[in-house]
This record gives sequence, structure tokens and C-alpha cells, in this order.
Amino acid sequence: DYDDVRRFTEAAVKGVQRALSAGAKKPLVVLPTNSDHLKAFSLYDLATLLGAYSALYVPLEIREAIPLKSKKLDSINFTNFSSDGRTQVAYRLANAIESGRSVARDIGGSDPERMAAPNVATYVQQLFQNSAVKVNIISDGKQIEKDFPCYAAVNRASVERHQARAIFLSYDPPEKVTKTLIFVGKGVTYDTGGADVKAGGHMAGMHRDKCGAAAVAGLFQTVAQLKPKSTRVLGVMAM
Repeated sequence: DYDDVRRFTEAAVKGVQRALSAGAKKPLVVLPTNSDHLKAFSLYDLATLLGAYSALYVPLEIREAIPLKSKKLDSINFTNFSSDGRTQVAYRLANAIESGRSVARDIGGSDPERMAAPNVATYVQQLFQNSAVKVNIISDGKQIEKDFPCYAAVNRASVERHQARAIFLSYDPPEKVTKTLIFVGKGVTYDTGGADVKAGGHMAGMHRDKCGAAAVAGLFQTVAQLKPKSTRVLGVMAM
């Protein structure tokens, strides 16, 4: 009554980390079979894939500073998947989710200088170039003050190189829209807009205040991969 599918995710993470520490470059992940857990957790294969992938993420700063360390492995493969046609679906879904999760980690986990609002805007523009996701960015300070006064108030402590960006994302499906989803993500690069008002140097840890906006960007990366047929998706990153 307390167990859940994360058991598979955690096992995959530990397994891949063990392989990495042993120097493996092309590990093979073998999924379990004939277990009661497989009946209890229908998404065990997806959970396992996502666990394996999460152990392979390399932070953005390392990828940029040391290109030779941009990948932990040459390749990774999986076997023992079910033979009922689910395998390709699980692969496609896991790859799309991980692609979005990597984007979210790039934006949310990177330091406030690397992912200050203007840099996030550039990252997102490059990410969705030539994709099904449209990007519209508002960067004019006067327009932000007029249309988003509370937003502008948070931005007051930012110097020019950290000026706010309102990043609007949209995905229009190829078929008739039957559902519209809207997501708004908080993207404060540094808490209180850059004014250091915390005692004891705790300000430095507040750079993850942008993880809501990072999650929105990651979601749209997954949407761009999956291309839902009749769902319209709108998003705002309040950087």
C-alpha cells in the first residue's frame, strides 16, 4: 500500500550510475519480466526509461565549457520490453519527456548569470526555431510597466543586462481544436529581482525560483516532439 512505480525509476538510476562508475560506455538496461510488479504498475517500462535517462543528464555549464564532457555515454540500449506493441510507444514518450526535462533542467538548474532573463529568451528562441512552437517575447520595459505593473515591480532591482522578458509560447494542432491547455510559469532568476535582502548569504540559493518557467519551456519541448493532434497549448514564462 506504500509502494509505487518509482521503484523502477530508482532502480534504473542506480543501475546506470553503477555502470558509469565502472567505466561503461555502452550499457544495456534489462527490464524485469514475470513479476507481480509488472501487473501492478502498467507504466513500469516508461518509469525505467526515464530513470535511466535522468542519470545521463550533463549540466548546461559543463556542456558549454567542456564539450568533450557533454555526454556521459556513447550509447545506451534497452531489452526485455513487452512484445505487445507498447515498446515503441514507451520509447517515443520517454524520449519526448526526457527532451523536455533536459530543457527544464538547463533553465531551472543553471546559475542566475547564465540563465538571466535575456539569456533564457535567447535559449528558448533557438530551441524552438523551425519547430511547431511559436515564440513571442516582450522585452520593452515601458510595455512591461504598462501591461504588467506587478511584474515590473519585481524587475526594478535588475540592472539592464538582467532586464525582464515575458516569453509567450503557443502550439496550434494540425486538426480541429478540442481542448486548450494554458500554463504560466514563475521565472524569477534571482529572488526579489536581484536585490540581496536575505541574511547570511542565502540569496545564492534562490536562483531556482525560475523552475516554474523552466517547467513550461520543458513542457513545450515535449509538446513539440509529440505534436498532439487536437490539443492547443499556450504558455507564458514570466522571466
